[in-house]
Amino acid sequence: MSPRATKIIYWVATTQVALVMFMGGLLDALRTNGALEVFHHLGYPDYFATLLGIAKLVGVVALLVPVHRPLREFAYAGFIFDVMSAIVSILAVGDPWYHVVIPTYALVMVLVSYLTWTKREATSPTPATLSATSV
Repeated sequence: MSPRATKIIYWVATTQVALVMFMGGLLDALRTNGALEVFHHLGYPDYFATLLGIAKLVGVVALLVPVHRPLREFAYAGFIFDVMSAIVSILAVGDPWYHVVIPTYALVMVLVSYLTWTKREATSPTPATLSATSV
């Protein structure tokens, strides 16, 4: 895959992840009625909405601004944990299988974003490489 195609796929997937996590995180952090209904249905306490919402918002920032690699990797890991937990929780409470379509799509987008990010990172020049070649 060309670097240009990788970049396009990365930004399409990352934009979708950022939008979904930002909106979900905001609704969770603000403890909106809709968010709390979902949390109650899945058996989670109210305070978990605040915790998860803030974590999602911080994760979105870590995806969209230049941060150290470990922080971005923590954000990806958190998003994967979030959507996998959503899938398991939905199935555990006996909801129909098709209720996992959206979180499964989110999981795929997080994985696509992560894999294309790591591919871009592997092919981008590092500051050490730049300084070594500029001498």
